[in-house]
Amino acid sequence: EIQKKENVKIRIIAQPDNPSLTRVLLKGYWRENMEIEQIICLDDSNQSNHNISVIASLLPLLQGDVSYQAYYYYDNQKAHINVMSLTPILILLDDYIVYCNISMNECLIVRDSVEYEFYARQYEQMKMKAELLTEGGKVLNKSLDSLCPVYSGEEQYIYIGFSPCLAACMTPDLLRRHLVMPEETKELFINAVMSNRKLMEKQSLHNIFTEEGFRMLIEKGTTGEYPSELYLPLEETERSIVIRQMIQHGKEGKLKLHMTNRQYLDLDTKLCIYVSGNQGVSFVKWKEGGQVQSFTVNEISIKRTFFDFLDFANENGWLYSQEDTISRMEKIFGEYHYKRQHLKAAE
Repeated sequence: EIQKKENVKIRIIAQPDNPSLTRVLLKGYWRENMEIEQIICLDDSNQSNHNISVIASLLPLLQGDVSYQAYYYYDNQKAHINVMSLTPILILLDDYIVYCNISMNECLIVRDSVEYEFYARQYEQMKMKAELLTEGGKVLNKSLDSLCPVYSGEEQYIYIGFSPCLAACMTPDLLRRHLVMPEETKELFINAVMSNRKLMEKQSLHNIFTEEGFRMLIEKGTTGEYPSELYLPLEETERSIVIRQMIQHGKEGKLKLHMTNRQYLDLDTKLCIYVSGNQGVSFVKWKEGGQVQSFTVNEISIKRTFFDFLDFANENGWLYSQEDTISRMEKIFGEYHYKRQHLKAAE
C-alpha cells in the first residue's frame, strides 16, 4: 500500500550505526520517491572520537538515491544506547508507527491515528531542539556551491582530493578558456576562485593529494577536482605554467601541499572533501550522468577530527612533509619534462 504512493516520508529516531536499518531503507523499492529524516544522538564528551564513526555510518544513505536529512542532539551516548528498552528504534511511516528491536528482526506495527499523532508531535518537538547535521543531496553538477565552495575569514582550511588543487593556480584567462559551462555560471565560478585565492596569501589552505593525481595533471592535463564534462584538458604549455605556479605557491607557503604516502593512505579518484572550521565538512562525489552527490556535515567534533587527522598523518608518515612534497613534485615534473624534450628531439 505504501509503496504505491507517489511520495513517502519516513521519520526515524535511531542511531545510524545499525546496518540492518540501513539495509531496510536502501532496499525499499519505493526509494526513488522516498524522503527520510533521522534524529540521532552524538556523544557530548569532548574526549570522544566516536562521533566520526557515527557519521561514517550515514554515508550509505547520503550517497544513495534517497532524499536524506539527519539531525543531532548531544547526550551521554552510552547511556542513551544502553537504556533498557525493548524497542529502541522508532519509525513513523505514512500513518504507521513501527517499533523495532535493536537487531531489526522483530517489530511491532501500529496503525492508530491518535497514537500516530502523539508520536509525530513528539518527533517534531524533538527535531526543533536538534541541529541539522547533514545538508545536500544529489544535484546537477552545474551547482556552483559543489564546484567551488566559497571560503570566508582567516581560518584554516583543508582540501582533500585525488589531484592537487588546480583552481588555486589557474588564471582567469585559463579558466575562461577551459571551463565548459554557461557564461554566467563561468564568471561566478571565476569570481569564487579569485576570492578563495586571497585566502592563500594568508597561508590558510592545506591541500592533500596523491602522486597519481599529480602525474595525471602533468601527463594529461586533467584533474579529479572537477568532472571531465565541465572542462577541457590543459595543453602541455599550460600545464607547465600551472604546475610551476603551484610549486612556487608551495615554496612561498601560500599553499600547504601534502602528498599522500600511498603505502598508508589512498584517496578516491572522484571524491573531494572541503574542511572549514566555520562552514563544516563538505563531501563532493562526482557521478555519471551529470550528477554530483554533495553534502555537508555541520558538527564541531567532526570538523576538529579532520584537523587532528592532518597532524596525525604528518606525524606518522601518512603524508609527506611540505618540504618533501615540493621536492617530489619538482623531481616528477623534471623527469617528465626531460622525457618530453628527448621525445621531441627524436622526432
